[in-house]
Amino acid sequence: MHIIDSISITSYVAGKLTNNHSQGTSLQNSIYIASRTFLPFVLLILAFLIENGATFKEFMLYSILHLLPMIFIIIAVILNINFFQKFFQKVIFNRKSETLPKAVFHGIFLRNHEQELIEFLVEFSINRVVLLKSLLSSLAYIFLTTGFFISFSFAFYFEEFRMTVSQLTTVFHGFGTLILAIAIDPMLSKSIDNSADSDYWIINIFSIIFGRLLAYFIVFCTFLLIYLLIEV
Repeated sequence: MHIIDSISITSYVAGKLTNNHSQGTSLQNSIYIASRTFLPFVLLILAFLIENGATFKEFMLYSILHLLPMIFIIIAVILNINFFQKFFQKVIFNRKSETLPKAVFHGIFLRNHEQELIEFLVEFSINRVVLLKSLLSSLAYIFLTTGFFISFSFAFYFEEFRMTVSQLTTVFHGFGTLILAIAIDPMLSKSIDNSADSDYWIINIFSIIFGRLLAYFIVFCTFLLIYLLIEV
């Protein structure tokens, strides 16, 4: 779910480069919502682990293993954002005559495309990152990333109320979603709609992606420390 969501942010870049701002934003929102189809399976698996006697140490191990591919994919996005945004360019061009699912399918499996794809020539640099924006992004994604695990962790210590405390997932996700909705998304959308010769939107993109990597790294280190401190 988070891997798909991490990649989808590059659709903003594709929309900007092809002058299809609305489609880039709409594509990101559609993919974000579609990725939530995995959510029921995640919650069922976590509940199954707890109900079938998994220890808290094992639960932390599963959480750590969950975070590893997320860290790797966001690093890949940072280092090769051009590769991912070109895919979304193909989806945007395909959308002129196809439905979204078909456009995504053809974007994945059709290598050749009659429309010339535009290169994103700006490479990531820490100098293009605004610390405050990255910290705000990091805060949002810390809530969104840990919501499952923190709420279900409480179930180990409040067994008689495990059904109740597991619902705290929506509270943690709510905080993260609120930050995205009132601060990060409007900031990014506004900068993308600015004139084409402004690189302000690039700074926002890099700041948000870097903040997401920072969030994953913080959560990973926290869970790893908890795992090492727990006695078997």
